[in-house]
Amino acid sequence: MVDDGSNDQGATESVCLNLGCNYRQNVKRMGKGAAVRTGMKAARGLFRIFTDADIPYKLDAIGIMLKYLDFKEFQLVIGDRNLQGSSYLSEIPKVRKFASIFFTWLINIEPAC
Repeated sequence: MVDDGSNDQGATESVCLNLGCNYRQNVKRMGKGAAVRTGMKAARGLFRIFTDADIPYKLDAIGIMLKYLDFKEFQLVIGDRNLQGSSYLSEIPKVRKFASIFFTWLINIEPAC
């Protein structure tokens, strides 16, 4: 678990320790990319999976990921909330849905040069 500079007086760390999780903290907010790097650098084991704390998918997705990584010998598995059959976009507020679609579009624009 990576705490990206929260000001929760140690509540996140306490939950992690009570659950037997490894805890890392970015002293100041550095953003999601830094939190992912911090966690993945500290992770150990044959398979390493990361997710947001709100776990935006059903937990059986982890078993599916492990199937592809272990039995099918994929090197990387990436989840996509926008795939057909996903209920994610129908469950989030419209403003967040728009922002998600907009930023996905923005990062996929091909540069003009």
